[in-house]
Amino acid sequence: LSDCLYWEHLYAPLQRTLLGLCNEETRVFISYQERRREVEAIFWTAMKKQFTCVQQSETKEANSGDKLIICECRLQPNLQYTACMKEMLIAHTALETDVIMQLTRLDMIERDLESIEPDAHSVVGVQTAD
Repeated sequence: LSDCLYWEHLYAPLQRTLLGLCNEETRVFISYQERRREVEAIFWTAMKKQFTCVQQSETKEANSGDKLIICECRLQPNLQYTACMKEMLIAHTALETDVIMQLTRLDMIERDLESIEPDAHSVVGVQTAD
């Protein structure tokens, strides 16, 4: 992952995605330009609850002096919280799939109803202008 720590409101979705995709053997490399150390610390504090994160590299850009950082993260083995989060993510995905299927069925029924021409004799309580 590169440059994914700028928007704080995307930290939680990123962490949920990583939890859903990773297992104990997965290695995630996160590279970013350090801009707002205090805000980025929020991300790393949350990440370290589920992942072991080790800084692999830190360099300063010659022209700007910006600090570029690369961290390696691995899912902590046998972490019950992580297993629970994965189950919740799977359940949420299944629920979304069910909702999409139901909406698709409703759309099909709606199209079927639109294709049926009403029979003038079967409509009750409808008066036609003479």
